[in-house]
Amino acid sequence: MAGDKEFFGGVVRRSPDGLTFTEIRGVKGVKIPELSIDMKDRKSLDSPDRVVRKRPGWADPGEFEITVYDDEGDIDEAMDDQARTLSGASTFYEIEFKSGKKWAFESFPLVTPPAPSEVDEDLEFTIKGAVSGLPEFTPAA
Repeated sequence: MAGDKEFFGGVVRRSPDGLTFTEIRGVKGVKIPELSIDMKDRKSLDSPDRVVRKRPGWADPGEFEITVYDDEGDIDEAMDDQARTLSGASTFYEIEFKSGKKWAFESFPLVTPPAPSEVDEDLEFTIKGAVSGLPEFTPAA
């Protein structure tokens, strides 16, 4: 996946309600949501230097991806997350790094299952989706 990072020593958790989290086993890599801001141009005829001024508009929290080894991860739980998305409900995620830094966000995930024709022992599935609201960052203690 584009922009992914190998994930050693960290923990990824999911929750249907944002209160009780369970660990996602077999995580191979993660892509943290990347915030982007729509910048608006401000042009004025009375601008003394005739330079366009920028002003922030709407922010987009982006998308996330979690790649999981199929033999270690529980695709049933991931499919439950997807079922919640299809019913209009969200899933909450926490990505905690070995250093103690943590990202938490609400999302509407979808699952890309392993291809049925794969014969490799290291089959993977991907949980990915759009983030809703601003992700929360907690620095290491």
